[in-house]
Amino acid sequence: MFRSIRIFGRRLFALVVFCSLVAPARANPALWMVTSRSATVYLYGTVHVLPKSVTWMDDKVEQALAASSELWTEAEVGDLQETVDAIRHYGIAQPGETEALLPEAYRQRYAKQIALTNVPPVIFAHARPWLAEILLTTGALHRAGATQPGVEMTLLGYAHDHKMTTPTFETADQQFALLSDMPQAAQISSLEDTIDEFDQAGPVFGKLVDAWEAGDEATLDKLINQTMRAKNEAVWTELILRRNERFAERISDRLQGSGTAFVAVGAGHLCGRDDGVPAILKNRGFTVTRIE
Repeated sequence: MFRSIRIFGRRLFALVVFCSLVAPARANPALWMVTSRSATVYLYGTVHVLPKSVTWMDDKVEQALAASSELWTEAEVGDLQETVDAIRHYGIAQPGETEALLPEAYRQRYAKQIALTNVPPVIFAHARPWLAEILLTTGALHRAGATQPGVEMTLLGYAHDHKMTTPTFETADQQFALLSDMPQAAQISSLEDTIDEFDQAGPVFGKLVDAWEAGDEATLDKLINQTMRAKNEAVWTELILRRNERFAERISDRLQGSGTAFVAVGAGHLCGRDDGVPAILKNRGFTVTRIE
């Protein structure tokens, strides 16, 4: 469910979700410390949009940030023109093309849901299936109360205020190319899933946010990775596993240097006993410790 938003939501809207809109008094998302002989990297899983009631910045995160000179995120979120250019290049279809690709049984529901998103229908009319899914998901989550900018924006504000450098793992072009390159049938199938689950966005969003707040990596892995993998393993492999491997490679290179860096990527990339980024780094011989 909501595959595209989970992975790339940080750029347009935002990876992730809850049973009630009431947050616990103190969130405790997972934070890892990865060390080599000469460097330290903190790993923090993020959610890209949140209910207003969620407060997640705590002492352990602030201490890790204060010790770091760099904040790594998945991709630059502040370059609006880069995002617009990438969407124009990868996301624009002929008018009505995506609706025509949907089975007849979905078209009426799709039109009704578009009207609930506050996104002009003309934008949907020109959106390729992967972009239509993101727009539809964004509208569903906003209706469910996910109106607070996600973790990355707060972290980037801190980094700016404290003169930290802000390298990224990917560009806007690379992120949107990944979605655009998915087979058309897979894009339509994912859009159908989002249409089917549109009215359940609140409860699903809640389960994921609750798991993230509790630092419950097993539940996050089940809700994000195992669900996606069961529906389409090829898509999961390309959008999660291969990117985890690339993230881990860059972090490994960083650990060959010196000093301390803070890495913030979608929570789905850090969970997984064998294929999450912490697990991959541990298998490469680095010391990986979850900070409780």
